[in-house]
Amino acid sequence: MLDPRLQASAEKAVRATGRPGALVAFEPDNGSVRAVFSMPGERGDPLLAAHVPASTFKTFSALAGLEAGVLTTATTKECTGRYAFGGHEFRCSRVHGTETTAQAIVRSCNSFFFDVATKIEHERLHEMARRFGFGERTGVELADAPGVVPAVDRSAGVTGTALLDAAGHGEIKVTLLQLARAYAVIANGGRLVSLTVTGRERKPPRAVQLLPAHLELVRAALVDVVAAEDGTAHALATAGFPIAGKTGSGEAPPLRPGEAETDDTWFVAYAPPESPKILVAARIERSGPGADAKTAVKAVLDAWRSEKNL
Repeated sequence: MLDPRLQASAEKAVRATGRPGALVAFEPDNGSVRAVFSMPGERGDPLLAAHVPASTFKTFSALAGLEAGVLTTATTKECTGRYAFGGHEFRCSRVHGTETTAQAIVRSCNSFFFDVATKIEHERLHEMARRFGFGERTGVELADAPGVVPAVDRSAGVTGTALLDAAGHGEIKVTLLQLARAYAVIANGGRLVSLTVTGRERKPPRAVQLLPAHLELVRAALVDVVAAEDGTAHALATAGFPIAGKTGSGEAPPLRPGEAETDDTWFVAYAPPESPKILVAARIERSGPGADAKTAVKAVLDAWRSEKNL
């Protein structure tokens, strides 16, 4: 059931961005939604519409690479800021240098995951996506879309689409609700729960097969996304209130000729990391400084913390 105070915080946080956006907060152990708010724009409802997940998908690419054996806790790769493949040059946000699998998640390195895609079957990325509930509805009592996890042409070999999928900018498309549900699997230790606003009886959780060591690596990396100085969400770090999370940003298509380029942003986070009680995810379209998904999620997490006197 919705929590009136948390619901008010969710609405305030999204409206404060001044952009179309959506936010959902729920208990990752059972999928009970405590707050959900959406402010639609010209591109539809940001809560229910499917879009590329951007860098939030790198967590699942890492798990696919770990399961395939092309990544380990000791694997290192060199990011030069550019990745050449098939006569094309794919770019990273910056030169990250040498980094481990965990650091690639923390820094959100494109090049690292482009390289992963060249070393595993493309289908492994899609299979991992389906395992976490992408491509299916979340069970919530809303008209959520199933998203898109297309079939892979095995005869095509490694393609540029595979590289883009691994970095979250390919053919896989997800809704905010799906993304939040997928990260709840990581938060709760391996169970895909159905989301509910009303608390009605739902399907029992589905076990997601993951090696404990792989889950541990990813969970630790998500903590460092915020805690580490080179983490993409380090600006949210708060003494005495650790959180785990993952950022994502993707190019927002211009709505009108001559409009300046900007990004849609995603952020999903849960707290406390060692025993999560709340998970909050947001998508803010055409974000700007101080008006993005990270700030919206942090505002709701702070409201939850205050309510719980933590």
